[in-house]
Amino acid sequence: MTKPDNLDTNIVDSVERLMGASQVAVVGASEKSMFLRHLFGSIDGAVGGMDTSAIHVVNPRAEGTVFGRTALPTIADLPSEVDLAFLALGAPRVAQAIPELAAHGIHQAVVLSGGYAEEGTTEGAHLQRELVELARAHGVVLLGPNTLGFVNTVTGLTAMATRLPPVLPRGDIAIVSQSGAVGSTLVNFAAQDQIGTSWAVSTGNEAMVTAGDVIAYAARDEHTRVIALYLESVRQPHAFLEAVDLANAAGKTVVACKVGRGEAAARVAAAHTGGVAGDDDVLDAVFRQHGIVRAHSAEELVYTASAASVTGGRVGRRTAFVSLSGGFCTQAADLGDRAGLTFPELGEGTVAEVRTVPEAPERIYNPLDTTGTATTRVAALSEIAAAVSADEQVDTLLLGVPVPHTPEALENHLTHIVAETAERLAANAVPTYFVENVGARTSEIAANYFAEHKARYLSGGLAHVTRALGRLANRTEWAIARSTAVETEPAIAVSDVEPGPERWDEPRTRDFLDRCGARVVPAEHVGDVEAAVEAAGRLGYPVVLKAVGTDLQHKSDVGGVRLDIHDEQQLRAEHAALVTSVQAGAGRAPDGVLVSPMRERGVELIVGVVADPTWGNVLAVGLGGVWTEIMRDVSLRVLPVSAGDVEDMLGELRGGALLDGYRGSPPVDRAELVRQILAITRAVASAPREVLSLEVNPMLARGSEIEALDALVEWAT
Repeated sequence: MTKPDNLDTNIVDSVERLMGASQVAVVGASEKSMFLRHLFGSIDGAVGGMDTSAIHVVNPRAEGTVFGRTALPTIADLPSEVDLAFLALGAPRVAQAIPELAAHGIHQAVVLSGGYAEEGTTEGAHLQRELVELARAHGVVLLGPNTLGFVNTVTGLTAMATRLPPVLPRGDIAIVSQSGAVGSTLVNFAAQDQIGTSWAVSTGNEAMVTAGDVIAYAARDEHTRVIALYLESVRQPHAFLEAVDLANAAGKTVVACKVGRGEAAARVAAAHTGGVAGDDDVLDAVFRQHGIVRAHSAEELVYTASAASVTGGRVGRRTAFVSLSGGFCTQAADLGDRAGLTFPELGEGTVAEVRTVPEAPERIYNPLDTTGTATTRVAALSEIAAAVSADEQVDTLLLGVPVPHTPEALENHLTHIVAETAERLAANAVPTYFVENVGARTSEIAANYFAEHKARYLSGGLAHVTRALGRLANRTEWAIARSTAVETEPAIAVSDVEPGPERWDEPRTRDFLDRCGARVVPAEHVGDVEAAVEAAGRLGYPVVLKAVGTDLQHKSDVGGVRLDIHDEQQLRAEHAALVTSVQAGAGRAPDGVLVSPMRERGVELIVGVVADPTWGNVLAVGLGGVWTEIMRDVSLRVLPVSAGDVEDMLGELRGGALLDGYRGSPPVDRAELVRQILAITRAVASAPREVLSLEVNPMLARGSEIEALDALVEWAT
């Protein structure tokens, strides 16, 4: 694997040492602190946690013991084995502690303290910068500040200042949260639902260790298979994506809940692209491109991560659902359809096999209601389910069953039916998952019951499970497509193009696109009506006239576009009207006009690239006209993109069926359309300076004839 370009591997290595710490010193330990009372309550109340004697306390003003431990006066008095400091000090004293930690050989620290950049003040930001500079100078890596810390269920180390349950179920889900409160809530929520975690980290202000660094560590951690992220912002976005790519390459599934849907910093107002590429739309595109499964709430995050853990992250879309209730079958169909799952019709052979079961229902469909008759014999449900799962059209079998949460329920006849079914289908070729029909917290009794019978159980109830499986199916298809993706073509160098003004007029933009391999409609830039008449004669009527000017981005708004001109007389009249209209609307005459042939009708598209302040250049592809203006039918990707990415974008358009031909129009050559869109992206990559916005609107597609009819570029200052 190549060395990451943006990740700091030294920081990632430090995260590994942080998570593997064996001796911890709490510096500034005081029983007056609510956070520390939670910390030591969790440490001392844990069942099967790390040796509590490995936790030391430092407080020069304390006499005797703090939290039942002998208080040491200075960091220098700590045992030499201490390899992690938990700093519960005021901001000024944190800085004083850094050199002392380094002198004692402690190079990892969790900074609980606030009062830094999270305050949103100049002073707070300055304090944080000074702290980082000091830490770097002494070779100390900080988690935080303004963090609750972390907990590691693998080693048993608790360094998180929150109350945790005595037993944290151990599993393969790592939780990374920028919010300490949310992170601790996620850990507790998962534990209460018997969902196992490997570890959880609150990254706080991310002054040194970012979420990306922790993800990169998770990518190499043998105890982690699923990474659940709670994000308020994405710092160092390129390093973040590198880390996600490392996780993907290691076979890990990344699930993320990103909160905050605000608008991005101001983009170029002249382009439609800027209006349709909002923050959240771009984030969705980034997540899709990098295989990040998006959740929209804390609960969804936990349940989707759990589903990824149970399924291994590989989920087929074709689903069979078998239940003892017809009502829940209908609900499963509705919820599954909404989540993007499909319920294929069962084959004739499958139906025949189900009918061999004496208790089989009269009507056999998918989803399949086995009715109450399947409860009259213990093996009936398992025989029916086995027959359905053998259908070649089925990728996944879901069994909606009653789940035992009490000792009394374990003795219920239905529970024995579920147990027999679980054991029979445990080694089934088609993965079988048990799911509760309604959302309910999973009791320890239920978790042990399914584990005992080797059953794979999906928590959260039908609504959460179907949403999770639908998203994992999307990711599975992404992973398959990614494995066969063709490398992006290199940009064409156009080094002799001078940047010129901030905004180019259409003739200059057209010439630039043409040199980068994009096809543009023929046109001539002329200065007066006589030259326009001559150009029209060469190009052939009917023609179009368009006003030229760097400040004429919306030419139609000032009467600067004249269409379908059939002869010289009409051209002279339209030219005069155009000049008069532009003079009145823009306050000056145009810098000549463009004369181009009038094209037959086809499918109009908008193809644009806009600079996003977080993720860089974003490609927007959509259907033109009302589809862009009102329907916002646009698909987004962050550059660079491959041909496969662009094909997927076209497939995502709600109005994409127009490309397949309508009302006698020929279908659009999608391969050629993809090539032309890629040419636009190569123009951005080879531009003489950073692009703020480049837009082709419209790009006209008719069969294999695909041309840019109008283009606009604005450069970053």
